[in-house]
Amino acid sequence: MLGDFYLQPQAGISITTITAKAGGASASDTQTSFTWNTGIGYVFNNFDFGVRYQHSGLKDNDSDIIFVGIHLGYNFSLDGNGN
Repeated sequence: MLGDFYLQPQAGISITTITAKAGGASASDTQTSFTWNTGIGYVFNNFDFGVRYQHSGLKDNDSDIIFVGIHLGYNFSLDGNGN
């Protein structure tokens, strides 16, 4: 078997807190925003390989959080039958 490809779109709400400290002063800001991401992956012999692009959706362009992540996972069975 060659394995399986998958697409994984997600959307939700994020609460982002940014804190900065310099010398004796500190400042923080918390924003709630719409967040979305999409990922693609491939499963082969219980190994899961994937890539995900995520955007924070913050309204202030100076503090957007955008990243690309990769993952490697292993799927194992809890029932002992390999399913």
